[in-house]
Amino acid sequence: MLIKKVRQETIIPTKAYEGDAGFDVYAPLGFFMKAGETRQIKLGFAMQIYENEVCIMSERSGMAIKYGLTSIGNVIDSGYRGEVSIILFNSGPSGIEISKGDKIGQMLIMKLGVQSIREVEELIESDRGDKAHNSSGF
Repeated sequence: MLIKKVRQETIIPTKAYEGDAGFDVYAPLGFFMKAGETRQIKLGFAMQIYENEVCIMSERSGMAIKYGLTSIGNVIDSGYRGEVSIILFNSGPSGIEISKGDKIGQMLIMKLGVQSIREVEELIESDRGDKAHNSSGF
């Protein structure tokens, strides 16, 4: 993956431990998020990933548990070359103060699987069939 800083003071994504799935992303500026607020945070870098990859921006589990800070709607396609952002939602009961340089999410780079859809008249039967949510019990 190639990274280009859009702003000089940007912190490039990092991994805390070898083997981590995601790269931590950092707040480029301090900000406050009210309870119930959704906000797009530009991260100060652009990137280039391979054509058969996708970037998924996700929350950090600690921020989600401690404050209710989650990530929503964050799929970045391989052809995108603009400034990368993360969309955060404060689902917690109170506001959250984020400081410049705080880890605010993580970036997962994943290989793409299915690349096309083919319409058919019938699907192959399975053991589960059309049993939906909670069909196997708790």
